[in-house]
Amino acid sequence: MSSSGSLSGRVGALGAAAATLIARAGRARPAVLASADLEERRLATPPGAPPPSRAPSVAQTAALVERLTMEADLRNALVAGDLVLRYQPIVDLASGRIVAFETLCRWRHWSRGLLGPAHFVPLAEETGFIVTIGGWVLDESCRRLALWRARLGAARDLDVTVNLSAVELRDRGLVDRAASALDAAGLPAERLVVEVNEAAAYAEPQDRAARNLRTLTDMGVGLAVDDVGAPRPGNPTGRPDPDGWLWSMPVRLVKIDRSVTAGLGDRPTGSRAGVTVAAAGAPGAGRAGRTLAAAVGLAGERGVPAVAKGVETPEQLAHLYRLGCPAGQGFLFARPMDPADAEAYLRRLLRSTRSSA
Repeated sequence: MSSSGSLSGRVGALGAAAATLIARAGRARPAVLASADLEERRLATPPGAPPPSRAPSVAQTAALVERLTMEADLRNALVAGDLVLRYQPIVDLASGRIVAFETLCRWRHWSRGLLGPAHFVPLAEETGFIVTIGGWVLDESCRRLALWRARLGAARDLDVTVNLSAVELRDRGLVDRAASALDAAGLPAERLVVEVNEAAAYAEPQDRAARNLRTLTDMGVGLAVDDVGAPRPGNPTGRPDPDGWLWSMPVRLVKIDRSVTAGLGDRPTGSRAGVTVAAAGAPGAGRAGRTLAAAVGLAGERGVPAVAKGVETPEQLAHLYRLGCPAGQGFLFARPMDPADAEAYLRRLLRSTRSSA
């Protein structure tokens, strides 16, 4: 079954409801939307408080129109199969070998082009559609890796990583969806890695998130702590918190946020094994360097690799190599690719690895 067909099937039950909502959004007028906004704010006003203004601003009305339009477009995209997947490799920096592919979801919007997750995942979480989308991403990711493993014997040690949002992490059906995706693809559980960041893990209720992650890891599914080093509520520095319950799980991978990689700077000096490296006084030795070193150290204590995200320049790669980061991901190695291009890239790299062996 095609990826678009699979997703369309998941939301087929929406049918008439989705079409009705889309039509309503299409017919909506600012005055109608403003009235709806006023009524919503009136109902939310505490007893005895002054009534809300009867004249929402132009900006408020425009924001409401934008929200309803995007929600209708997203519903339509789910039915039409307009979400697509891209795959970006995670590379061992010492050997250049691909160790995994991260699955990235994109929305092929009818008028805005290809949209990244920042443009639709928050809305998908608010509407609950993230569960449907996430289930489809699990299915397709497992199916795609199983296909590559069958076609390319040297790909049998590859992992595929899939991001879990805070909403998915707490959903009661998460474990069943993951098990179903693995079974349908015939993929060993240890080849699937779920990526969870600290902000998602420590949102409430935490007990359900912990229970889901514990069950997944008991099944053999890997856990990657994502976006390490990214500021979050309660931790403005972004430094990893080894005392949090997330780190008590059997973590398999530590992924360092792209903002840390970007902060490493671009002033390399010297060389090591043919790779340019940064001097101690270079920008990589600043806050970003300390954060990266802490994350790499935390990963090393657990005997698992750290992966720096957002590697775009040889200078950043040199800093990572100097600071002992073993793996990277970013445009310097490859941009996110559609399934056909990812397979072709994998074939080329495998041939190159064999010829240099």
